[in-house]
Amino acid sequence: MPAGKTNNFGSYQNPPDLQWNTWTLIRFQEIEAPGGNVKWLFRKDDCMHCTDAACVKVCPTGAITIGDRDAMLAKAHKRAKELGGDASVYGDKFVDGTHVVYVLTEKPEVYDHLPVEPKMPMTIIVWKDILKPAALITAGAVVAGAFLHYITHGPKTPEEETTVEEGKQS
Repeated sequence: MPAGKTNNFGSYQNPPDLQWNTWTLIRFQEIEAPGGNVKWLFRKDDCMHCTDAACVKVCPTGAITIGDRDAMLAKAHKRAKELGGDASVYGDKFVDGTHVVYVLTEKPEVYDHLPVEPKMPMTIIVWKDILKPAALITAGAVVAGAFLHYITHGPKTPEEETTVEEGKQS
């Protein structure tokens, strides 16, 4: 796909954000570390909802691990414990978990564009759990009613006109 147009916005990160033709990127961020030092944070970012994403097949060795969810979560929690400090696992709890789990070296709120407590928008919940099922049930009832009407009354046939009186010509 063609690359999106980029602008210098004061960061080494390029492209600046996810776009229709940029499905994955490494987010770069500088934060202040203890002692007035600067610490660089790098985080792979993508849409997080592909079960078999092409991007997982081409990152640096060991940066992405694929496997059974429970085994991956155990490995992530072990790695976070090894890192110590503010290291944590992200992507295991919220919205029933995601297909992508991060081991973050800092608290989630430190990272740009990473929701601290992601949740499903109420509009999606109403559509998915209430309106869509109701619409499907209604559509099914209409089809069933039309079929029942066809079975009980049969197809409509035109009846002959009986308005012409006998003996009269029109």
